[in-house]
Amino acid sequence: MKISPAARPDDGLVDLTIVHGISPIKLLFAFVTVFFEKHTKFKEITFLQGPYFDIVVQGHQVDCHTDGNYIGMVQQDTPIHCTVKPQAWQVIAQNRVIISQ
Repeated sequence: MKISPAARPDDGLVDLTIVHGISPIKLLFAFVTVFFEKHTKFKEITFLQGPYFDIVVQGHQVDCHTDGNYIGMVQQDTPIHCTVKPQAWQVIAQNRVIISQ
């Protein structure tokens, strides 16, 4: 299951997936399509990439998830800075080659 299908562990980019303006029923349907990478077709789902993102919540509080984990409610006007820490983790591939990141 790839929420951000273009994400790569070694490109130094932050991958941001934003779900916006979607009904609960359509969200459930969109979630099911994640397993087949078809959620990329929904106009209510936006994918962004960059070396960093600065986000400010406007209008109302929102639920926030980081790397697929719920981290809490973010209040209005709260700044969020997202970046990648170089060489912060290691990936062990199937052939046992270790790729440092």
